[in-house]
Amino acid sequence: MKRTIHLLVSIIFVSLLFPLTTGAASNIPNVPRDSYLVDLEGYLADETNLEIEQLGNRLKQGTTAQMVVMIIDNIGDQSAEQFNMEVIRENKIGSVRKKNGIVILIETDSINLGGPTVEITVDRDLEEAISYEKVDRIIDQYTMPYLNQGFIDEAVLYTYQALYNEVIREYGLKEETIQPQVYTTNYNNRLSIPTVVVIALVIFLLYRMINRNRGLERK
Repeated sequence: MKRTIHLLVSIIFVSLLFPLTTGAASNIPNVPRDSYLVDLEGYLADETNLEIEQLGNRLKQGTTAQMVVMIIDNIGDQSAEQFNMEVIRENKIGSVRKKNGIVILIETDSINLGGPTVEITVDRDLEEAISYEKVDRIIDQYTMPYLNQGFIDEAVLYTYQALYNEVIREYGLKEETIQPQVYTTNYNNRLSIPTVVVIALVIFLLYRMINRNRGLERK
């Protein structure tokens, strides 16, 4: 009888403990093998997705380093740095032997609370090449200015390009660096190509209507 009670207590204890451990692990998103972007809510345009994947693949093929962008609504109560390190460890980001993974985290829920949360975590092998000071500079120049204006595609792409340049320099990869665009106030006032085309078309149609009316008046 006592043995049965002890067995039941053990089963209950294990059943209570197991959901807790699996729940903690499930907070870390799965990064598909040879993937460089996790954007479950679809914030980024297809063109940005493609460029990130191409740069990420080129970087991994040339250096074994892997750089992953994660755009997530909310990571819960844990710190962004701890979250990123768990993403690196559980998904084996980068080379397991060299420990050269990088995670760029953008937590979007914070956008509605006064500003987005951005965390860039660099694994051990690249800590010297991409120091905390360098990471802060990249965020200040390429990430936050665009995010604060709602340009998430530009924020992600130019941040990725800036970090890409640092990694290929560190590994001596013989490839041209990419010049990411620093945010300026003029960028916010830019007109897209479709907008310019529409404006030109409207002006052309107005011009034709005015000329037609003048021709009818002469008759």
